[in-house]
Amino acid sequence: MTEVSIFSRKIDPFYQALSVFLGSLFFVFLFRIIEWVGIAEAKDYLPWTMSAAGLLFFAILNSILSLAYENQNLYWLKSIVAFILLVVIGGLVSYLISGLSLNEAMSFRWLYIVFSVGYIVFLTIVRLMRKIVLIAKKQDKALRGEE
Repeated sequence: MTEVSIFSRKIDPFYQALSVFLGSLFFVFLFRIIEWVGIAEAKDYLPWTMSAAGLLFFAILNSILSLAYENQNLYWLKSIVAFILLVVIGGLVSYLISGLSLNEAMSFRWLYIVFSVGYIVFLTIVRLMRKIVLIAKKQDKALRGEE
């Protein structure tokens, strides 16, 4: 039985975003239950924290999983749309749960901006690395006379 690496699986960016969103929501409700039981106290901006953490996790995961896709342009399009949906829906749900707007929730607006720019940088770095590896493989084949 051969094991298939997660990095070679083609997981659609919309499924990735949905998984991250549901995971963030799970942790928000888990911390609310812990607060309700009386074990610990959750801050009002907890949903914004989980949403921002989900964005960072999606940015890293999505960039790494882009290596498995041949059509990078289509993957980028789906990924960026999924990221925007994650930002909008995550922000809306965080607002509804916490009652705090993005401006009232401390410095989370800046985190959203930094994670968005960082996401584009991650995607670009991974795509450049992929191109460099493909060029190196092509050169290697040419040097061995396989082409």
